[in-house]
Amino acid sequence: MIATLVPPLPEGSGLLALQATLLSARRGLAIGVTVHHAACDGSSSTHFLQTWAATCSGAEEPPPLPVIDRTLFPDPRRLYDVFFQAAPNSDEMEFVKMSADQLFGTFPLSKDDLQRVKDVVADEAARRGVAPPRCSSLVATLGIVWSCYLRAKESCGSGEGPMTCILFLVDHRSRINPPLPNKYLSNCVGPAIGMAPKGELAAAGAGSLFSACAAVASAIDEAVRDIGTSSMDVWMDRIREASATGILTVAGSPRFRVYELDFGFGRPAKVDHGVRGEDRRSGSGR
Repeated sequence: MIATLVPPLPEGSGLLALQATLLSARRGLAIGVTVHHAACDGSSSTHFLQTWAATCSGAEEPPPLPVIDRTLFPDPRRLYDVFFQAAPNSDEMEFVKMSADQLFGTFPLSKDDLQRVKDVVADEAARRGVAPPRCSSLVATLGIVWSCYLRAKESCGSGEGPMTCILFLVDHRSRINPPLPNKYLSNCVGPAIGMAPKGELAAAGAGSLFSACAAVASAIDEAVRDIGTSSMDVWMDRIREASATGILTVAGSPRFRVYELDFGFGRPAKVDHGVRGEDRRSGSGR
């Protein structure tokens, strides 16, 4: 159902597709948006939606205009060439259609749920006699999702190696030197990759949650520690290595605040990532 609400990009060099679907039985309106990642990242595409919604609703103070100025980000290392050469070509990729019986689920995490995760991690750190990892709400969310994912996956059997990875993106706009404007329109994100022994995350108990959250916190620290063009040319190699171990990728961010969008007829009841298909390399299906 969700996939039908997401428009495909136009053939060729299309960057944006929009689709409005009137749901039956007066259940509302679904707005589907597809953006080519070559154009911008999630922060920029969400800013576009915020501006669109503000215009439709007649907001007195619309969001600030996007900043489009590539000279703000010098590229002496020619990173475009580095990424282009490292990316797989069309012969190395296979488009996989989603199966008809594919299941999608939504699992809300309340403030109390996240606090319980933080408490479990702190108690486990005290039991081990070690300093607890910095367990923000984001770390707690990614940690419990990663732990549950591994436990479910391992219960079905897995032939992959002893390590597992999680990959999510970190916004670099405010972190590079000099910093970029908050509304800089482009891709300005880098990977954060957490790695942990699969057996630890797949085990029941507080140890699994502690290991997952510790690995996520460490990945964030590493991702923001050495931000700069000198570290960017190895990103593709790191992602490729992580993918070989079995990787869980995370899309989106709670900082986008998509539930505050209002086109003039109320805030959304549900926001989902619509998936039309996946690219996979060497049969990994990631």
